[in-house]
Amino acid sequence: AVERGWEHGRHRQLRFAVSRLSAEMDNIEISRGFGLAEVLHGNFYEGWLDERELKDHLEIVSALVGQLEGVLDAGEGG
Repeated sequence: AVERGWEHGRHRQLRFAVSRLSAEMDNIEISRGFGLAEVLHGNFYEGWLDERELKDHLEIVSALVGQLEGVLDAGEGG
């Protein structure tokens, strides 16, 4: 969002930026992964996920982070 000049200081703005990036890259997994990151954020406070769900969500969000790091690295080199 920063590199593209997109507002991202509020949850709604961040969700919109993720949606734009997902569309720009034609990759719905970015939006899906971000949605699970939001679930994990809520779970931090509420603790409703069971161990299996928590592990599954963490794996998907970890893959998303790696993918987004690749986007950042590509932006730095290009």
